Amino acid sequence: TEALRDLALSLAEELDERRAARLGEESGNGTDNARSDPFGNNPQGGIGSNSDVEIPDQIERQRAKDILEELRRRYGDTINEEERDYLERLLDRF
Repeated sequence: TEALRDLALSLAEELDERRAARLGEESGNGTDNARSDPFGNNPQGGIGSNSDVEIPDQIERQRAKDILEELRRRYGDTINEEERDYLERLLDRF
């Protein structure tokens, strides 16, 4: 359970760092909140320029797919109810 938790935390941190790098932010400074929501979208809505959209490469997509498959496998294999609840919460986020 702890190894899975560590994996999920490291994945979340990596995603946060990549998002910050893509948006030109420093990790954790939060100064961009007035201009965008947590996903980097313009709060006024509308269709903007797609020039800043970064599509993950094949390796990143495969890694994410592998992680989700492992979470689903562990969810099906575990009999520990606490771990099952934790895995279900992780899977619901994706």
